[in-house]
Amino acid sequence: MKIAGKKLYTDILADRNREEAVNSYQSLLATAFRNYSAIKLSMNLYTMYDRLNDITEFQKHDETSLDRRDEISTYLEPINYALKESFAIDKQNPIIDQAIIDEIIKNRDEITNKMKMITFYVDAFEIYEYILLRKEPALMNTINEEIDVDDLSERMFNYVFSDDDKMVINYKIQSFIAQLPIRMTKNHFYDVLGSSLNIYRGSEKKTFDNYIETIKDNALINKPEKAAETFPKIEDAFNELRSFDYKNIDDATFKHFNELIESYSDIMSSITADYLALMEIINDTLVVLYTNDFYDADYLREDYKISSGIIYDLSTSDDPISLESKIIEQFPKLEGKQEEAYETLASIDANLDNLYQEYYDMYGEEVTARFDILRKTDLLTSSSMFMDIDKPEITVVVDEADEAYINQEKEKLISEFANHFESIGKLERRSTMAKVLSYMPVFFNTKQEIKDYFKYALSSCTDKSELSACNDIITDMIMYDSVE
Repeated sequence: MKIAGKKLYTDILADRNREEAVNSYQSLLATAFRNYSAIKLSMNLYTMYDRLNDITEFQKHDETSLDRRDEISTYLEPINYALKESFAIDKQNPIIDQAIIDEIIKNRDEITNKMKMITFYVDAFEIYEYILLRKEPALMNTINEEIDVDDLSERMFNYVFSDDDKMVINYKIQSFIAQLPIRMTKNHFYDVLGSSLNIYRGSEKKTFDNYIETIKDNALINKPEKAAETFPKIEDAFNELRSFDYKNIDDATFKHFNELIESYSDIMSSITADYLALMEIINDTLVVLYTNDFYDADYLREDYKISSGIIYDLSTSDDPISLESKIIEQFPKLEGKQEEAYETLASIDANLDNLYQEYYDMYGEEVTARFDILRKTDLLTSSSMFMDIDKPEITVVVDEADEAYINQEKEKLISEFANHFESIGKLERRSTMAKVLSYMPVFFNTKQEIKDYFKYALSSCTDKSELSACNDIITDMIMYDSVE
């Protein structure tokens, strides 16, 4: 398939039967997408049913967990119908009812929104976990009275620059900033925040806007609509955490909140895993549906037949888990095939952007429609599983974030932070600052500034419990990395 792809691309560039070559390239790329997605689907769909069975068993013994069996099964219904039709042996180029495709896309949008909600709650619980960790030494009587701030800051500095890789250095700095005591005034924080925005001067507005949204998400400024109605138990736990005055926490409350965070963190982790698995299945199902009528079966090999057989069996069975032994014995035949399929796909797909721009509307509506489909399948198989597939990726005109636009958005952002900080307590504000600072591009200009910041943050902390917690966390970070 790779050789055929190279030949077709050469023919297109050389204008050798170009229209026919463009059509053949589109069919070949559709086939490569379909082959790759079918192999993934065969494994992920079985894993999803196995996971659904585990959830059922787990929830028999855990009354506090959020029951997602019906939700997951509902999402799988249109998928199973579409896959059954697409991989039926007696059907060639099946036509799937557009209403089924629309339902799957609607479910995809729902899961995307739910992931945003869960991410909000995960960020929120991290903010309160940060506070509790710094209260622990005082409550557990484990305060370290012998912390040498100079020594600790020196060890941090040496650890950061024990690497030559700039990305690794920046990651280490950000990791420390997330844990260091925050004794920064709000105005100083706003200055640092504003400076981080200036880095994006001249970049695309879309990139700049995405950065601002990430910062606001981490600060809990953007709460997704209907999050409370969608996850009422998690919302109740969140409200309990944010309504407490942590200055006066006692042992019993500390223990309760720790158990609350641990319990709901496990639940949210499980929900996240479910939604990631569902999204991967949905994306690959859409690839199959979009390529149903123009893939070239002559290029499909034995591994595709194995994958499509597994998918058909799972999508037509009333009890997919009962097929376990039959399906598991097929998986060894697919070992390494996903990687091979991806390598082939990447080779052919590498030319899509160029051909899309050159020949998108040159050869009639069918070629144009196929390019639109291939652009969607390209997004669906990307690493960004939740990407908007109706959003054009190829932009000819770059809309830059100039100084005026950055200043305008900076003013809005600082105003939103000021309002948010007014609504939360001092400890939550410090925790929020630490979280946001750890997501910013590193804001130091020299090594000395980094060393000075480490020392200042530690030496300005008069709360012995917080300093002890930071010392323990940072020491563990350094030791863990050394062991690794």
